[in-house]
Amino acid sequence: MKLELIKGQSDGPRVFSVDAESACVIGRSGKCEISLRDPNISRRHAEILRHDDGFAVRDLKSRNGIRLNGVAVSQAPLRDGDILAVGSYELRVSDAVPQAPPIADGVAFQETQSRVALTLHHREADILLGADRAGDADIEHENRMLREICEVAKIIAGRGEPAVILQQALDTLHSVLDADTVCLLMREPADENAWRARAVSNQTSGRASVQVSRSIVNGALREGHAFLTTDPLEDARFDPSLSIVSHGVSSAVCTPLTIGGSFDGVLYIDRRRRRSVFDSLDLRLAATAGNLLALFLEKERYENEVREKTRLAVIGEVVAGLAHCVKNVLAGLEMSVAVFEMAVERNKPEAVASTLKTMRDIQRRISELMLNMLSYAKERRPQPTVVDMDRLADDLANPYRARLEEQGVAFDYRRDPDAVVYADEQSLHRVLLNLFLNALDAMDAGNDGRPKRIRLEVRPEKKLGVVVLTVSDTGPGIPPDKLERIFNSFFSTKGSRGTGLGLAVSRKIIEEHGGTLSVTSEEGCGTEFLIRLPAAPEDSSLAEPEA
Repeated sequence: MKLELIKGQSDGPRVFSVDAESACVIGRSGKCEISLRDPNISRRHAEILRHDDGFAVRDLKSRNGIRLNGVAVSQAPLRDGDILAVGSYELRVSDAVPQAPPIADGVAFQETQSRVALTLHHREADILLGADRAGDADIEHENRMLREICEVAKIIAGRGEPAVILQQALDTLHSVLDADTVCLLMREPADENAWRARAVSNQTSGRASVQVSRSIVNGALREGHAFLTTDPLEDARFDPSLSIVSHGVSSAVCTPLTIGGSFDGVLYIDRRRRRSVFDSLDLRLAATAGNLLALFLEKERYENEVREKTRLAVIGEVVAGLAHCVKNVLAGLEMSVAVFEMAVERNKPEAVASTLKTMRDIQRRISELMLNMLSYAKERRPQPTVVDMDRLADDLANPYRARLEEQGVAFDYRRDPDAVVYADEQSLHRVLLNLFLNALDAMDAGNDGRPKRIRLEVRPEKKLGVVVLTVSDTGPGIPPDKLERIFNSFFSTKGSRGTGLGLAVSRKIIEEHGGTLSVTSEEGCGTEFLIRLPAAPEDSSLAEPEA
């Protein structure tokens, strides 16, 4: 497993590998495997330990505790993508869950027949009924089977990747039933006669296909029963010329799985080229496991449907918002074209120039809308470097000097000499430009005669290991009922003049840096946006850029 440091300073590596065989302690002490310098972190704060087939984090009675995905926990399993917060540090979890081995390319059905020694309706499967046996050895065997089916149930009820859970369940069945092949077959939606292997446990899973008996699978599906087959020559219902013996299968169990109200899967288990065959208790174990697997697959199907409906709902919301924004922009463009044509016909150069400026603004808004949509929809990984904030501040204000003077707005830039900003410069420029233009637009709404000022301030907060950037204005402020919604997609305080994506994209960019973007505002006093970014690593190669 790997832990990537995404927030907080580190004198050493920013990616830590956790060995499955040894303890990994997180703390302030230099003796810890992951040593983090923060007075809010205990000397031995937390540890990473094995959990089932993955990893978990456990608090070591630390002073300030640990948080997983923003929630305080004492012990919890770790999954890929989790964010573990220890003091002011945040670490992203990856490779926490083992990957399932690749499944064979296809299913090779063998045209074989065999004797059906025993059948069991899948709804009557109950491992607790045991088999028709007697004696202490038999009771011990039945108890072992019961423990193993409980283990399968525990695996299926666990959390993790579905492919890994299914693989672990089949591996357990492979071991307890002393089988040669255990596979979970699923019917292809487009062709009821086509099957694919969802999970396989055998000694030859790297082969091009999984070999199973078509007659056994068809029989289980047709009858709705779990089948146990043994001697292929003793049942008159099957053609002895297609003996399963020729394929080396001495015994097999197949149980149908009810998924979505129909038999769309089977659990197939066999033993090959040996004298020992499956018995009635083996059949009950397989049928019980089949019911558990069917419940798991039904739950997975339901979750996939919910996930797809949620995704479609989000897409619908985005498309509706985008259509609304484009409609407003195009309406303004259509009006500007009409005014432009009229000004040309009446030979009014001033009106032509003014209308052209308006049309350029509309073009800029359309480009901004498309760029924001792409940024909002796409995940990206920033490429942070030390940012020359003095130059960046000039780049923000210089193109708008004329507008600042026209509106009588002062731009005030202040930077603490100790503040070093470590970020993706292009992305940070985009965020600050959006906040700057919002502040400039706010000045148009008036400020009751107070001095008009936009301030960009950069200062360090060394105790928290962050650098703080604030963009504030002396505009009219934001009403409380709107303040709590300004980061929502397609919500704008500018009416038809805004796209409603600028602040949503800005927060997304800052969070991709491992930082935060927040706002405070008071009507009649102004608004302040506050950005917190992780401080630059203490590395000599990341010195201040030359002037």
